[in-house]
Amino acid sequence: EGIRWRPQAETFLRHLQASHLDVVLITNAHPLTLKMKAERLPLAQWFDVMISSHDYGAPKETPTFWRSLIQDHPFDPERTLFVDDSEYVLDSAQEFGVAHLVTLRQPDSTLPPRVDTRFPAIHHFEEILSGLPTID
Repeated sequence: EGIRWRPQAETFLRHLQASHLDVVLITNAHPLTLKMKAERLPLAQWFDVMISSHDYGAPKETPTFWRSLIQDHPFDPERTLFVDDSEYVLDSAQEFGVAHLVTLRQPDSTLPPRVDTRFPAIHHFEEILSGLPTID
């Protein structure tokens, strides 16, 4: 219960996949929790890699996580789009050099939307589709 797609998330992921971009899910969730979520939603269908911060012994909020991630899965921080519901995680990504950071206006549907965020915020993933490469 409670595990479901955010509005337009599958459309967003389909677009990323069709654009031949690397699509990576990184989470602070325990690997067993990630496995349970992947059994409820077809996550593996949309993500090239799914990573739990527990695999690195450091949460996404720490520089250790980002150093470990880039060693195992090299990426260009200046060309990376990272979406997260935690501004603390986005702070850490920004300190590491990730250039394109987006947060969710309403991370918890049972709470009101956030009014003030320090990062660009979206309600639905369709809001950032126009900035991605076009599908041929």
